[in-house]
Amino acid sequence: MSNKRKIVLTGANGFLGSHLAEKLVKENFEVHCIVRKSSNLSYLKGLDLQFHTCGLEDVSALEKVLENVDYIFHLAGTVAALSYEDYYHGNVTLTENLLKAALKHKNSIQKIVVTSSLAVGGPSKPGFPIDESMPLQAVSLYGKAKIAQEAVCRAYMNELPITIARPSVISGEREAELYEFIKTVNNGFVPLVGRKEKFVSIIHVSDLTEAFYQMAVSEKTTGQAYYLSSENAISWKELAKICAQHLHKKVVYLHLPHFVIKGVGFATSAFGKLKGKATTFDYEKAKEGVQEAWICKVDKAKADFGFEQKVSIEEGVKSAIDWYKANKWL
Repeated sequence: MSNKRKIVLTGANGFLGSHLAEKLVKENFEVHCIVRKSSNLSYLKGLDLQFHTCGLEDVSALEKVLENVDYIFHLAGTVAALSYEDYYHGNVTLTENLLKAALKHKNSIQKIVVTSSLAVGGPSKPGFPIDESMPLQAVSLYGKAKIAQEAVCRAYMNELPITIARPSVISGEREAELYEFIKTVNNGFVPLVGRKEKFVSIIHVSDLTEAFYQMAVSEKTTGQAYYLSSENAISWKELAKICAQHLHKKVVYLHLPHFVIKGVGFATSAFGKLKGKATTFDYEKAKEGVQEAWICKVDKAKADFGFEQKVSIEEGVKSAIDWYKANKWL
């Protein structure tokens, strides 16, 4: 019988989940990963993990996995879908299944960390980052589904010790979405949305996984939600310059009008529905992409559990590029 504290982790096979799994193994936890039978586990090779292929649909199966659990990290969710119903199922219904199962073991559970998103807060203006005191104003179906997920979490907070994490854009090894931007820079083109500069907060995955760990072990975080990001924002143009410099590329900047971005998003959404498969970029992503800024404050996280940004945006992006090169992504 192991004396290690038991962790249950969902979404372990993804980019963020795999990094958190590495972190938790190093912290000497007994880590149990809930995955699907079809999940690609390549990012988890060599780690001391226990796998449960029940997925998140069967509450009774989840109850068995959660027996004697100390901490739960819920990272699984749907980030691309053809309809709001699909977003809702992947982010709300499956979260509630997990919380229903957790009720049976509420006496052993010390913390449940649920992953939401900066998308719930909605966009802001340059120089005016949002914080946790502001209303939630999502502009995309994904963001709206995440708001519904948070509402489900709050409904269970009287019985379960839940903390909500709202990460910004994430950089790091194996990250795939920011990689698409870096890939265009590597090809010599930088697509910039509109004429006005757009700004974004970017957190490195190592800072984020440390924040998840600290949120779990801190009693002060119970019942709270936290934005997690870099302490400063960066424009997409400045980010492109950093990438181009590190890639040793000369680039051409392409300013694309908002109607073009939305038009492409509409077309890819229609194509995805025709093929029955969600695309990475669609009309919902376009609605987010034309906003002036996606930036937030981290003062609450710093005050409550000592959040600290240790990796700068520039350092994080450069290390990611080095990994992409080493692993033949670039």
